[in-house]
Amino acid sequence: MAKEWILNMATNRWGLNKKDSVGPVSLWIRECDPKTPEEWAEHYRQKLKEFLNEKGIDLSPDEYLQGLGKKLYVKITEVIKAEIDEVKEEDCLSSTKK
Repeated sequence: MAKEWILNMATNRWGLNKKDSVGPVSLWIRECDPKTPEEWAEHYRQKLKEFLNEKGIDLSPDEYLQGLGKKLYVKITEVIKAEIDEVKEEDCLSSTKK
């Protein structure tokens, strides 16, 4: 559970699930009305390919998604870890004195 919370929190915090990053997913789901996960995956990759071309990004959908995953990993292992390391016991104790 904790791992999913961290992944979701970081994905939301850095907007890696926003329309500008992954395309208008809700619209594409409605357009496709997929019957299977495989049908959706195929449709999504095709729409993402068109989306990337329109943005001038010269990567395949899989390369692009891998890049987002690597960016998420760096944010979690470097940025969030550094922020957690800054938290001291006194920070937690002083927050209860208010």
